Parts: sequence; C-alpha cells; structure tokens
Amino acid sequence: MFADGQLEDQQIQANILETIFSPEQRTTIKRYVAQRGLDANETITINRGPLLELFRWIALFCTDHEGDKNTFNDPNTRNTFTKALLMANQAWCARLFPKGALNIGNTVDEKRRNALVVCRREAMETRTHDRPVDMLARGWCIFNEIAPKQNRDFERLFYEATNMSINDYFCSAAALLTHFINSPSKSGIGGLDNSGCFSLQSISRSVPHMAETFTTYLNLQSQTPDELKSALWKQCPLNSVEFGAGYDLKPLRVRPILKAADGRYIIIDPLLFLEQESLGPLFHVIRVKSKKEQRDQLIAQFGAAFEAYVNSALRHIFPDTEPPLAKRLYCDVREDRDQEIQIADFVLDYTPDLVWIEAKGALIRDDVTNPKKPKEYLAAVREKYKRDNKGRKGYNQLVHSISMLADNKWVPKRLNTKLIKRIYPLLLVHDRLLDAHLHSWFFAEEFRELLAPEEADARGWMRKGSFFVAPLTLMTIDDLECLESSLAKFSLAQLLADYTSASPDRMTSLHDFLASNPDKYPLWKSKRLGKIVLEIFGAFIKQLFPEQAQKIDSLCSTTSAAVQDEILKKESNEN
Repeated sequence: MFADGQLEDQQIQANILETIFSPEQRTTIKRYVAQRGLDANETITINRGPLLELFRWIALFCTDHEGDKNTFNDPNTRNTFTKALLMANQAWCARLFPKGALNIGNTVDEKRRNALVVCRREAMETRTHDRPVDMLARGWCIFNEIAPKQNRDFERLFYEATNMSINDYFCSAAALLTHFINSPSKSGIGGLDNSGCFSLQSISRSVPHMAETFTTYLNLQSQTPDELKSALWKQCPLNSVEFGAGYDLKPLRVRPILKAADGRYIIIDPLLFLEQESLGPLFHVIRVKSKKEQRDQLIAQFGAAFEAYVNSALRHIFPDTEPPLAKRLYCDVREDRDQEIQIADFVLDYTPDLVWIEAKGALIRDDVTNPKKPKEYLAAVREKYKRDNKGRKGYNQLVHSISMLADNKWVPKRLNTKLIKRIYPLLLVHDRLLDAHLHSWFFAEEFRELLAPEEADARGWMRKGSFFVAPLTLMTIDDLECLESSLAKFSLAQLLADYTSASPDRMTSLHDFLASNPDKYPLWKSKRLGKIVLEIFGAFIKQLFPEQAQKIDSLCSTTSAAVQDEILKKESNEN
C-alpha cells in the first residue's frame, strides 16, 4: 500500500487503518490524535519502517503453517498483529534513533556529519517510489542494452549465474510489477480486495509456455520463511537476541519474494523488489565470482554503463545542433593539449555559465549504515566519492578539474572558456539515498574545503582564479529522469542559480527544492523512459502471445504516439 503512487499519503494512511485495524482500534487512534492536538490529515500512523522491523521478528518467532490462508481474517489474530505492529514501531524508533545518535560531536558540523547515517537509514526504510516502471526501465536500459555492448560476455555470465536470459528476467519482473505491485497500470494492491499473493499456477495459467521461465525466475528471487530466518538472524540463539540489533536489509533485497509452504508467493517489500530488478543483474553475476578482482571489475563496468546511461539521457535533453544554433552539451571532455586527460564527464555550456558534471554509479553497502557507527558510514562515503591520494573520485575530481582550469593548466577541447564567469559543479549519482537530509550539505562542505577558494561570500559563491564557483549540487538519477522532459520549459543553469540563492548552504536537497517549487519548476514524466517502458511491455506481451507479435508491434506504436500526444496536450494546457 505504501508504494501506491496513485494515492496521496492521506489516502494511503486511511487505507492502512481500514485494512489492518478494527473499528474500535481506529476510534482509539483518532481519539489519541485529537487529545494531543495533532492534525488527523497529517498524522502518520504507520510507515514502511515499522513493517520492515516487524517482518524480521516474524521471521524469527513465527512458523509457516500450510492451510493458513485466512488466518489474518480471524479477529484474535488480527488484534495480535496490530499490537505487534505498534510495538514494532517503538522498536524501529529505538533502533533507528539510538540514544544520543543525533548529538555526537562537539560542534554543530561534527554533529551533522555523525547524523548522516541516521538520515540515510531513515530514508532507506521509510521512502517509497511513485515511479516503479521508471526503475524497471532504467535497469532494462543499463543491463539489456548498454552492459552487453560494453562487455560482450555479460549476457553469457548472466545466463550462467541465473539460467535465464536478461530479456526473460525483465519480462518476468514486468509480469509481477503489473499484477502484484501498485503501479500506474494498477492500484489498490495490499487492500482487503487484493492481498498481492499469487502462485505459479495463477500467473502461468493463461500462458503455459511461460511456466518454466516463471519457475526459474521465482526460484532465483524467492526464499522460504526458514531461509529468510537464517539469512536475517544467522543462526543466532534466541537468548542472545538484542532488541536494538542492527538490521541488514540485504537478505530482503537479494530475494525480495517470500514463498509459503502452500506454494503461495508475495513480494515482501515493493521498493526492495524494484531495487533488485534495477540492479539485480549485476549482483546475480557478482555473487558467483569468487575472486575480488573479478567482482571489482564488474562493479567498475557498471559504473561505465551508468555513465553511458546518463549520456543517453543528457543527449535526449540536449540533442546535437548545427550552426547557428549553440551547442549546449559536451560529453567526455578532454584536455586540448593532452587527449589522454579527461577533465569532465559532461559539460553544459550556458555562456557565461558552465555546468560541470561528474557522474558516479557508486554503491554503498547496507552493512556500513548502522546508526550506532557513524564513522563507518562517513568513511564509506568518502571512499566512494572522494578517495585520495591521487585516486580522486566524485567531488574530488570536480575540485581538481576546476582548480586546473582556474590555474590555466588545463584547456578543455572545443570549449571556449574565455567568456565563462560562473561554474556550477554538479555530482550526478545513482544512489537515490544521497538526497537524504544533510547529505547535500555534507558534499557541498567537503567540496568547499577541498577547493580552497581565494574568497567566498555569504551567498555561497566561491572565487577560484577568474571563475566564481557555486556550491556543489548533488543530483540523483531520479531527479535527472524527472527533469528530462521538464528542461524544455526552463534551463538547468537557471534552476541551479535559483537553488543556490534559496539554499547556499545546501541544507535543502535539490529534490526537495524542486518539490517545493512546482509552479516555477513543473516536472513532467520522461518521454524517453516512457518509450522504454512500452518497449519492455511490448517484448513481454509478445513473449506471452507470440502469435500476436505483429498486432502487438502495431499497438505499441499507436500507444506510444498516443502517449506522446497526451503529454504534449497536457503541457499545452498547463501553459
């Protein structure tokens, strides 16, 4: 229910109350809210975090019985469940916000840095995604189109690891997405009328030729309650279980589908399922590689594939032009006198402004996000996005490039920097959790300290040589995808200028800035991703009904044109 992007938060909470709690319990909750003078329309009774917390304790203490299909409809069982859920809410808060976790350090900045891990963990366990098909489309584009071009062995490696093709993998995921997760094509899953449970028989009944493919996929992505208990608790004796023990979500992310003893399946957590589908092909291959250098090579190849994905998105926004039209986008920018030196992944030329972009597909492990160990998380972030000595990454690369540019030691090929006055450094990341609270501030501060500007003003601008440099902007790939079609209505340079004026210290993330300014910066669905989604579902439907392939191609083409017309019509009406 939390992942239902068709509903507002208020309606989601109302659905949860109606589905899980009895009329008497709902009355008690409403009375509790009223007594404390809270706004009933803005009160969150249960979020995703406590459900994840409860789930691990259920895995530890509960038993899967055959023939218990209607257990939840028993009033006594339901009453016990709601009590356990409210207790889990308290346990979740105690684990996520251990005593003093937000007050570690002697200065305000030190306390903020040490609170980063709490902010990330809170976002990790409470956020949902209102664009599930976009995540699937991104995974399809990276692993079905880009990765095989960069590594000719990738498809073979994936098949050896999973016993299925990449196409079959994504088509199977598309089948579950459209039927058993709330998405633009369906809403209301998880409510009284649709539990979200399914069986192999139910999904392959009308397409028996797909039964083997679905079986392979479910074996790959599912686990039994006993397997989940073992993965979450690692044979930990009951008498040694700690109430606030750390929680590694990896077992739920690796196999996000639960298989009951009677053959029913259910997706444990929709967001973890979507993350698995968008990144799963990489980790399925990595898991069968025993040598660290092989795993590191695959991760590096994913970083290159992510950069290529960003390249395709930016080229869609800023297509090549012919004179007299100005060229906006420069990719893989090299030093004019030494072509071996790459000085930027991408540059956007808005003379007298430049947007200087570094793209990073780095991944941070869950096991370094323990709120009780903030230093571990800080070290992991710096390892992925800073590193040194001379092994520069992320914002450190941006600092080095801008410094060399300011010192006239580097000259970008094909770019005339003589008229440039301002530079907007932008770090574009795959990790959507980096826009959690305080992260934009942290990255901007790290960037400023490394840049060591000659002077800085109260508005955040820093002078380096002849250039004025804005505070670092942290942008997630989700935000770029949201901006793809929207940047036809406003320029990225203007957006970054307004963002800098509104939040020079970057205490507000770019994502939150966009969300709070919908009138000036309206966001449209990405036409490019919309087309990819149609391709995925077209391939999926053709696989289900091969005899109708020609009709399906025609239908997809017609649907694509209709979708584009609808988007244009909506944009025109808004204008």
